Amino acid sequence: MSGDLARFAYQIDSFEIHIEVEPVHRALTNPRGEGVTHGLTTRHVRTDNLARLRRVVRFSKKNRLITPFRFLRYQTQNGGAIRKPEISGINEADAFEMGRYVDTGLGYVYQFTPTAGCEYFLQFELLKGFDRGHRHAHFHLPQPSLMQKVVLTLDLGGYLNSGFSLTEEPTLYLHTEEPISHDFCEQRGVGNLVPSKRGRPVWEWVLLNQTGGVIDVCWDVASPPGFEEVLGPAVAQGLERMADQALDLEEELRLFYRIGRDCLTPDREGVFRFNQVARQLGLPGADPGKDVSRDVDLVIALFSTYFRAYGHPPERPPFEVASGTSTAPEDEEYKLMNRQPRTPPRICRPVGIWAWELTRDFLAGRGLSLN
Repeated sequence: MSGDLARFAYQIDSFEIHIEVEPVHRALTNPRGEGVTHGLTTRHVRTDNLARLRRVVRFSKKNRLITPFRFLRYQTQNGGAIRKPEISGINEADAFEMGRYVDTGLGYVYQFTPTAGCEYFLQFELLKGFDRGHRHAHFHLPQPSLMQKVVLTLDLGGYLNSGFSLTEEPTLYLHTEEPISHDFCEQRGVGNLVPSKRGRPVWEWVLLNQTGGVIDVCWDVASPPGFEEVLGPAVAQGLERMADQALDLEEELRLFYRIGRDCLTPDREGVFRFNQVARQLGLPGADPGKDVSRDVDLVIALFSTYFRAYGHPPERPPFEVASGTSTAPEDEEYKLMNRQPRTPPRICRPVGIWAWELTRDFLAGRGLSLN
């Protein structure tokens, strides 16, 4: 190992990812689903699976890189929720990232400055993380790093003990290079197939001398007779409750999703400009920025109706459809979007983030591209 490489990379003895997934019957018999609380928000997740994830990194006594380590993190989609996160020390993640978990419950980041020879972990429960059609896990390995050993385990004992059968044997793929596009993250089975060290009911894969990359593990199960009946009729969730009102605004919602994807970042904090969005998307017309503004107004009106009908956390005043503000206009906490004169618009938190997450889940649920 060269001196430069050792000085500019995390030296890691082991990086471990442990996943345990089991079927959930209790939530299936409750039409509202399993209650989840994050911050002051309580919502219900209707799911047929519960997972427990634990991620552990053990630094070498020779590690000299002490820049903040951000690779104990997780982001879920498809309307799921992270519950009961536990970490091994003080979280140095910034207020924006920590606030996103409090606001949405969809992502968690554990950031810390590593000490040589020490071990750190993040563990949590995950609801609706591995529904039918989404039984796979995707992880980006730490970079820059020199990892002596990477371990991933997948425990499906809860399914096998409940009479489920495997329809797709768990497999792990390693892509040795970090992708340059997020489109890669939507693909499955890309990279080199890695044989497991053991299987049934706990599969284990061990990778030696890794310097980064992406790993995907995929599997599938079939329920035993009678299990599907427990689920009962499907209950509309999220924007599906708005039926034709949401379907009629599909393109406007796609626009709102793209705006939020680009501006809900720590450096931009939800700020965007209509003309800039129009240019980035190559929209035609004499005044495309004005067209974007009009489309955003339609989305605000949709969510105003949605939150009035289906609620949001207590003590939140109703929204004014025309302006997208609330009856407490001086307080951004109660707005979906701040559109004050002579200032660029801003997607506010937490309400604007809730609306963006609902939009993302609605589009993904309809199988639409999120690019």
